Amino acid sequence: MPNRAWIVPTLFACGVLGILLVGGCCRLLPGADQTCLLPTAPQSATEAQSAPAAGQSLFLYCGAGIRKPVEEINALFEQQTGVRVEPTFTGSGCALAQIEMAQKGDLFMPGEDWFMEQAVERGRILERRTVAYFVPVIMVQRGNPHGIQELDDLLKPGVRVGVGEPKACAIGHFTVKLMELEKIPWDELGRNVVAHFATAPELGNAVKLKAVDACIQWDSIAALYLDDAEVVPFAVDEETSSAITLGVLKTSKQPESARSYLQFMEGPEGQRIFRKHHFTLDLEDPTFPWDGERD
Repeated sequence: MPNRAWIVPTLFACGVLGILLVGGCCRLLPGADQTCLLPTAPQSATEAQSAPAAGQSLFLYCGAGIRKPVEEINALFEQQTGVRVEPTFTGSGCALAQIEMAQKGDLFMPGEDWFMEQAVERGRILERRTVAYFVPVIMVQRGNPHGIQELDDLLKPGVRVGVGEPKACAIGHFTVKLMELEKIPWDELGRNVVAHFATAPELGNAVKLKAVDACIQWDSIAALYLDDAEVVPFAVDEETSSAITLGVLKTSKQPESARSYLQFMEGPEGQRIFRKHHFTLDLEDPTFPWDGERD
């Protein structure tokens, strides 16, 4: 496993409980809604129970890499139902820690299904559905100066690789899993790893700014950087991709409204927005190779 000693501790943000839950904690990020701070629920239990459906407010713990489609879906859902969804966007590991510490909230949407499985095992989830997929790709600098064509090429001498922090964000945890599935020794990749990042967007910015030469990235995040980077896809299946699941938390005081949001997200309008933002909806029709028809 890579050396993570450089990561700034944030015990005051995630808390000791977060460390026990996910084996570590993410560092603070720029922007208040991307920190690993304990969120405040939008309503008290009494207010939530007595409020009419059109005036309700749902609280959503959401992975940072899903921000763009979720914000658009939230706006449309409120417009059509009158129910407001208030999200907090952070690394999936921090979001899971927040749920455990807060013991409140309505919805959980991590960037990798492993974090949802952890929430299920801890008895936090009432219901869940798969709404899209994250498909891993190799993201490289524009022009692909190191000629990277497959995962093994990340081991080439001189290639500066960036990775997501495995204990903080979904793409980091999934990268470890992917290396195991592809039988690529983590120690060998680690010799080329020059930096770790707490969220998928930070990882994309590192390639854009040429702080690293390549990284393993989610397809929908990589699609945001096509002016400054290139994408090298590789074959995936259900095991080497990650389902994006939305779950209703057992702490929800308005579970029917939360279920309505879940149904909206997996329905035609929610799926249209996910596709617009370059998310894979069908593993047989992934975002990459780029088809140029998703804008």
